[in-house]
Amino acid sequence: MPAPSRPTSTVSSPAPSNASGPNGVKRKRGVPSVTPAMALQQQAQDQVKGKEYLTQTTFAASYLKEKGKPMTFEDVVNYLSLQKTSKEHLVSFRLILEQFVSKITYDPNGFGGKGSFAYKATLPIANKEQLKAALQGQWHYTGLRVEDLKDGFPACGPVIDEMEAAGELIVSRSKNGLPRTIWKNDPTLIHPVAPDIKAMWHAVTLPANPGDLHDALEKAGLKPTTAPRAPMKPAPAKEKKRRQPRSSGRLTNTHMSHILKDYSFKRK
Repeated sequence: MPAPSRPTSTVSSPAPSNASGPNGVKRKRGVPSVTPAMALQQQAQDQVKGKEYLTQTTFAASYLKEKGKPMTFEDVVNYLSLQKTSKEHLVSFRLILEQFVSKITYDPNGFGGKGSFAYKATLPIANKEQLKAALQGQWHYTGLRVEDLKDGFPACGPVIDEMEAAGELIVSRSKNGLPRTIWKNDPTLIHPVAPDIKAMWHAVTLPANPGDLHDALEKAGLKPTTAPRAPMKPAPAKEKKRRQPRSSGRLTNTHMSHILKDYSFKRK
């Protein structure tokens, strides 16, 4: 009796795969190709985000400058009305404030470890005491620009006037009387001038005609600054020394000079 044949299962062939193209070139599944239109759209979105971050960081720096003290990140977010912004946007915005804004300083230990943000002025001066300390700590006499001073001390005008009147500052002002540059001054070096010396100084009057002053100086044997310059005499030319002809070689056989003959006269 023949053995029964085993039942064979029929399996349908799989659907054609997209793993390879018509030329046999394999391509990845699930990765859509990026068209030029999609690339331009992504670039435009990135530019919009960049401008948005730039605007927000500018307003944040202005807010911190106005407050003049450290603030929390929540304070900045509430001021900019970003409470309903996505978490991803806030995380990126905080990272930018912490590391990439030159006018903002971040202290990770501020407010009990929550972190604080403060405005970074051009000069670390915010009041009269700090201005005095900064000037006294100078080892040079370089002036401070009032424009830079106002970045962190907007109300420095009355303080400058007060310190100038006390002899503590030397102030350079514009034509409108506004302070431009300040230097430290030592009031102990200021000595009053006696009234009689002031009277003698003001009693000396200059002639109305500038030519009279010129003539008076020449009569006194003094050279006025307005006198024409005398032409400079050219320096005498140095006479070139004629080079002496080089002497003949050194004689080494001096002990035989009575035997050897001299033929140097035959040289041309």
